[in-house]
Amino acid sequence: MTDLLRRLNRIEPARVRAVWTAVVMLLASAGVVIGTDVDATVTGAIGLVFALLALVQGETTRAVVYSPATVEQIRDEGSDDY
Repeated sequence: MTDLLRRLNRIEPARVRAVWTAVVMLLASAGVVIGTDVDATVTGAIGLVFALLALVQGETTRAVVYSPATVEQIRDEGSDDY
């Protein structure tokens, strides 16, 4: 299990965390009752919006950070000015 987590973190940590956040938001929104006058489609759309926000956050984070694999590759090439 720790090997799997280490490999996932090495791939793209920002994306992995964004996906986990989106899954948690979807699960949380499945149990949230907005009101009796709002139909199920709107309630589902609210959950999807929250999940999409998590994915956008992950992509925004990923755009401004280096992944551990990229840092390893830069260090292997001998260039430490990342």
